[in-house]
Amino acid sequence: MAIDGVGSKPGTAVSDRTVIRSGKGANQQATATTTSPAKPNGDQVSLTGAVQQLQSLEASLASLPAYDAGKVRDLKISLKNGEYQTNPYRIADKIIAMEQGLAPTSAK
Repeated sequence: MAIDGVGSKPGTAVSDRTVIRSGKGANQQATATTTSPAKPNGDQVSLTGAVQQLQSLEASLASLPAYDAGKVRDLKISLKNGEYQTNPYRIADKIIAMEQGLAPTSAK
């Protein structure tokens, strides 16, 4: 079922096509509407220096690994050799700080 004006935006061409389903309910038909951009009208977009800088930064960050492979390798070696030592007080402090950050603030 097509509804006139829905999904169309200024500057887009709308075309209808009919889809025939096979299998159960083969007698049913559905109409799909597709849109395609119209021909450009000469509008131009210019990006500010900040946007260009952000795009460049994003591209450089995308090329970096998600973790430090050298640090992970060293940690694995330390664990394997039994040399890794934990500091339970530091762990407790980090857990408390995380919980405090997650706790909702009460309105007074």
